[in-house]
Amino acid sequence: MEKKLIKAERKELKEKKPTITKANKLTADVYDIEGKKIEGITLDERIFNVIVSARLMAQYVRVYNDRTHQGTRETKTRADVIGSTVKIFRQKGTGRARHGSKKAPIFVGGGVAHGPHAKTDFLTINKKQKRLALYGALTAQFKKSKFLFVKGLREIEPKTKKMIEFFKKINLEKSNKLLIIYPIDKSKNIILSARNIEGISLMNVTNLNAMEVLKAKHILMCVEALDFFNKK
Repeated sequence: MEKKLIKAERKELKEKKPTITKANKLTADVYDIEGKKIEGITLDERIFNVIVSARLMAQYVRVYNDRTHQGTRETKTRADVIGSTVKIFRQKGTGRARHGSKKAPIFVGGGVAHGPHAKTDFLTINKKQKRLALYGALTAQFKKSKFLFVKGLREIEPKTKKMIEFFKKINLEKSNKLLIIYPIDKSKNIILSARNIEGISLMNVTNLNAMEVLKAKHILMCVEALDFFNKK
């Protein structure tokens, strides 16, 4: 039964390339920095219209959360404590329980029993699964109408006030967990104008991952950032 599930999952993870006909294209509206709709854009169905695997998304989230833990806590066991190895008192005749080392966990200054240690084993996920998880997250958020595509945002004046005014024009001034995906180059003005606004996350398209996409309630994506996916 498990082998059948694994085979079925492998088939589901294979990237499918649907045929895009002229009659049925995946399109979205594009807005300018004045909040006005200026044009429509055709989206790649291999990115914004893939089969979303719930099992893959759950696996990705689990691996992501596991790898965000540094796991650097460390306690010393009785073998790590520096001290004398001489038997603290004789074996018999004292009336006390027998002990062989002052470094035992029951003594002050001794080692710690069953304490935390540095983590060395992390969960992993391969590159293909990462890519499919990202495309699945983009598809899921796009189908929920959480995407807004903007053109010319890089030309905005580098002031927080100007970015807030832009959010008001597109009715996102009260939204929290807003993710702004900006292109690789010439995006300094976007960063300077949005980095001090509460609830805003800025993400370069090259560093985009499925977790950031899934956490966002609204996603503002620069049209110029789509060129990165087209090149890939």
